Amino acid sequence: MGYILGSIFCIWGVIVIANSIFKMNKIDLKAKSRFPANIFLN
Repeated sequence: MGYILGSIFCIWGVIVIANSIFKMNKIDLKAKSRFPANIFLN
């Protein structure tokens, strides 16, 4: 039983981290599209 709960929490954690990274990437893309200078600076 403990192994099942552990694996579920592990998978859930990976999904949450992936979602936060994806959202951050979307925000970065929006910021770069708003400020074209950022693309040249980075």
